[in-house]
Amino acid sequence: MASAVSAQDKRSVTFVWKDLAGEYSGKLDISFQSTITLNDDGLAFGSEVMNHSPYTFETVTYPILGDVPLPIPVRFAAVLLEGWNAQ
Repeated sequence: MASAVSAQDKRSVTFVWKDLAGEYSGKLDISFQSTITLNDDGLAFGSEVMNHSPYTFETVTYPILGDVPLPIPVRFAAVLLEGWNAQ
């Protein structure tokens, strides 16, 4: 990870990864930026990919949430997944 910056209001944090590595190509000029914001509805995840490499990537999967327990009592739980696929 290249950086992690918290907003002044402490309701969001932005993470930046640079020079991502491909499985077969090694280090590439690709950066990924993610902003996670706490709003009235819960957490919102936003991301941006900057690809300055000569390669086309096919998919981005983010965020990947594993064993995240829901608070008790659960008032509302919804997941909206947006995807992007270069085909």
